Amino acid sequence: MFSKSETCRVLDDPTGPAAQRFIHYDAFLNHNHRALRILSELELLDRGAGLATLASIQRRAKELLKEVRGLVVSTGGSAGGLYPELLQVFERVSGALAPLIERKRAPVKGPLIFL
Repeated sequence: MFSKSETCRVLDDPTGPAAQRFIHYDAFLNHNHRALRILSELELLDRGAGLATLASIQRRAKELLKEVRGLVVSTGGSAGGLYPELLQVFERVSGALAPLIERKRAPVKGPLIFL
């Protein structure tokens, strides 16, 4: 049995590689949990269980992208830099989704005169 004075020697040094991987793994699990919660909320809205306003869907989509970004960063940290392009790919995908999430309208061109 372990007593309170005994610790895991691998994680004993908070700056050691195993402890750093554990920190990234723990962050990954937290981001994954929050992303799955947001997805389940969106699925419930899709099935008609709740008030689905455009603003609430946009807010959840932004939160989801934030959590997925956290997943990508923590995956990169856990992998020790094996996937340096992963964050860049996510940023490109996220940028491509931004017009859909933010629903920005193109500026009106021409005179603004009503007849």
